[in-house]
Amino acid sequence: MFDFGNANENQKRAIETTNGPVLITAGPGTGKTHTLVQRSIYLIQECSVEPEQILIATFTEKAAKELITRITNELAERNIIANLNEMYIGTFHSICLRIIKENLEYTRFKKNYRTLDAFEQCYTVFLNINRFKSINNYKTITNDKSTWRQANTICGIVNNLSEEFVNAENLKNDKDQKIVAVGELLEIYQQLLTENNLMDFSAIQTEAYRLLYENPALLSAIQEKIKYIMIEEYQDTNYIQEQIVFMLGGENNNICVVGDDDQGLFGKTILMSTCIFYEFLLAMKYPQDERFCHNALVFAPDKTVLQSLHEMITFDKTKVVPPEYARVLEANIKYTFLEDTGTTLNTIDNSDFNVIISNTQKIIVKKKH
Repeated sequence: MFDFGNANENQKRAIETTNGPVLITAGPGTGKTHTLVQRSIYLIQECSVEPEQILIATFTEKAAKELITRITNELAERNIIANLNEMYIGTFHSICLRIIKENLEYTRFKKNYRTLDAFEQCYTVFLNINRFKSINNYKTITNDKSTWRQANTICGIVNNLSEEFVNAENLKNDKDQKIVAVGELLEIYQQLLTENNLMDFSAIQTEAYRLLYENPALLSAIQEKIKYIMIEEYQDTNYIQEQIVFMLGGENNNICVVGDDDQGLFGKTILMSTCIFYEFLLAMKYPQDERFCHNALVFAPDKTVLQSLHEMITFDKTKVVPPEYARVLEANIKYTFLEDTGTTLNTIDNSDFNVIISNTQKIIVKKKH
């Protein structure tokens, strides 16, 4: 009989359910990590699963180390001998890096490749800044006089694009010349990495995805090896991470995802957007009523989050408001993304309703209106 410890009934169900997809949602401090640890022990003890057949991904090194420690201690208390060194457990980046290292011959890298940290990445761009300056419309990307700050801006752009798996060629084929310039920037940056046998932090995941996607036989072998996948803090996954998870899951589909709650898993941005949209709809219906606002200011903690807030514009609004209201919102709201500090936003003409998204830490409002 498996010892569930102090697990409640819902946690027991999550621990025992080992076949097919499992979704675990709960608030902070309610025992999600405990459930994940016990589920790992259950797989090893009750289902005779080998540690190397289990993959557990989380988002910080601290969380990964805690998982390893807790699983190791739990196994020791139960007198179960298992080699956790073979288990795929760590951050998304560390797991992807392990997959790359174990299958280096399938990648573009030579044996002496080097992974850049944030400073080294920026310094590499800084040393090659003239290659980027040759881009048409370069000043639409950054007009900063400081070469180092230009390099920082470039790194921020390529990191965001890489993490969302944006293709340089697609950008270069866009009608907007500003987007074309960004595509050329991404292409030059990727050439720079290839020429110097380098890999940056944000590219680790995309390289792992490409490795798996372009080598079906290798992917099949890894799918055969890894039978159970568990993802902690699933609400924080980006596009490329989701693609890797479900690619590794394959037909087995024994994937367990763990997240904060329904709102966290299925769209904090959408929830926030809906609140703003209904405020605007009330302001449209009662234009003289000062209780309802015409402008919303949204703060993003960093540029990655700021980029993800573009979902405000693109998601299907008919899922949260009646279709006729969705059309009204589409026609009347103007969105403005302020990506740099010191930006002045002039009066927005012909727009009664505005959503302004910024990642700067300080906003100075000069006029009440």
